[in-house]
Amino acid sequence: MDPLVIGQIIELTVAATIQTQTALNIYHAWVTGPLVGAPTVQDVANGMDAYWDVQYKALMSSAWRYRGTGARIINTLVAHRMFAGVTGAGPGTGAATALPTQSRGIISWGTQYAGRAQRGRTYIPGPSTAAVDANGIPVAGYVTAAQTLANKWNAGAVTLTVGANTFTFTPILWHRKPKTFDIVTTGVAKALMATQRRSGSYGRSNAPPF
Repeated sequence: MDPLVIGQIIELTVAATIQTQTALNIYHAWVTGPLVGAPTVQDVANGMDAYWDVQYKALMSSAWRYRGTGARIINTLVAHRMFAGVTGAGPGTGAATALPTQSRGIISWGTQYAGRAQRGRTYIPGPSTAAVDANGIPVAGYVTAAQTLANKWNAGAVTLTVGANTFTFTPILWHRKPKTFDIVTTGVAKALMATQRRSGSYGRSNAPPF
């Protein structure tokens, strides 16, 4: 199992499925330490799965299934495998009837810098019909639940303990080119719904990564 080292960039992949469709949310974290014991990337996957599985499932219809969280190192010359934490996997805890599978809630991320390139979004899969009003606008309860998830990622350094190992990392926005990052400073759940057309009923079937 890949050991954690201060300075690594970890890519986190949250997976959710409904029928033949898989939705992925991608996050990035900068390992800042301290590191206690001998933490590994598998510990990160397990820790993050336990860190937000309840919040993710609360935002999903029971027709959707939260599959877990994967983690892998990305800032090295050699590609690293993904390790998966799946203890929290299970159906959503929202209402049984799902909105169309391409529907998404929105969380916007900010950094200390202005400009579109310094912001990010996460499109939360799986909202139920109870998440919106008669006009298709997210109800207050759904926005509050989404903000609870956002608050777990915009609180600065995240410290988790898995077994005898403790590790700390900082949420970031990763810029694939030129492989730099900015630290996440804000996360705001929007009272809006988005769509990801490739996840619609006519979208190509795709398998979860773990």
